[in-house]
Amino acid sequence: KVQHSVVKDPIAVSTDRYFRIPFIRPSKSSGEVGVPTQGMKNEARGWWYAHFHGQYVARQMELHPNKPSVLLIA
Repeated sequence: KVQHSVVKDPIAVSTDRYFRIPFIRPSKSSGEVGVPTQGMKNEARGWWYAHFHGQYVARQMELHPNKPSVLLIA
């Protein structure tokens, strides 16, 4: 039996990656924190964007439909 060694490419530290993640946060009146309720009519919806430079977050942004946007830069 011949063993083949797999050579993996090194992780590029200067790689830029981008993510866009939708989220739904229940309102304070919907019950316990982190426990969704039926219907979730008063939830806060939005988008979380992140820009990773290597293994670190370079900037992130939260977008909400009825609020000002939040931009955090490292």
